[in-house]
Amino acid sequence: MVVDCICEYGKNIPEEQKICRFCGADLTPLHNLKVLPRFFYEDGIKLASQRQWSAAMDRLKTAIFLDPHISEAYLALGNVYLFNGYCDNAIAEYEKALKFDPDNENIKEAKIRAERLKIGKEPEQNLKEPPTKPPEKKTLTSFLQNRPKRNQKKNSNLKE
Repeated sequence: MVVDCICEYGKNIPEEQKICRFCGADLTPLHNLKVLPRFFYEDGIKLASQRQWSAAMDRLKTAIFLDPHISEAYLALGNVYLFNGYCDNAIAEYEKALKFDPDNENIKEAKIRAERLKIGKEPEQNLKEPPTKPPEKKTLTSFLQNRPKRNQKKNSNLKE
């Protein structure tokens, strides 16, 4: 992840660089802010899996507010709306998600399902379980400490 310094001279500063070379500002808080949307998204997923709908919607909306390009949060928010019978709201969220991730089959399928539910072609009893799975429990501190570094390989099976 990269950030821009508040001095407006330091641009695209990588996470490894803790101090702006132009003004000397500590960039750690800016780097930490970049992970907040993911934290709120994961918390929203956890709350949705526990059927705490209002709190889940708040967290997912916060994730979207902090990063309007996080398609997974739109998908999850749409799922919460759909599970609670708000097909129009769900469809609107799926459409927003598709703007950022137009090739995502999960989003496309969710939108089709919401449209079918809206016109009564799919029985609502198919929505017995919450549409999201809970991630492992995390605190903001552990999330910040355990996230992969920018250049860290995601798959250890890759050859160097």
